[in-house]
Amino acid sequence: MKVRGVNLASMRRAARFRFEGAPDGPAAVAGTQSWIATFAEAAAVAVEQASALVAAVRELRVDGDGRPARHRTGGGRREVPRADSATARLLALLPEAPVVTARTVERVLRVSYPAAHEAV
Repeated sequence: MKVRGVNLASMRRAARFRFEGAPDGPAAVAGTQSWIATFAEAAAVAVEQASALVAAVRELRVDGDGRPARHRTGGGRREVPRADSATARLLALLPEAPVVTARTVERVLRVSYPAAHEAV
């Protein structure tokens, strides 16, 4: 549940780390151990998600290689774009940015809008 942008569950989790008493007392030790466990769990989840993202990007690169060539030849163009073309540069960029607009391509690749539009 959120109240004005504040996640109450997050507030409750954060409250577990608070304590009253000596900084080396049992409450402080328990709070520190709880914080370390929560941080370690979050780090493990981040590693899993990053690994899944890497696998998805690799799959995109492998599976995606044939699709652009088929699309190009279907439109009467050569199978492989010129190495320095906006299209070739965009294909190399897609694993990092799989959803783009012509305006984004224009800005990122520093090409004209018509070249960006054709690449997309």
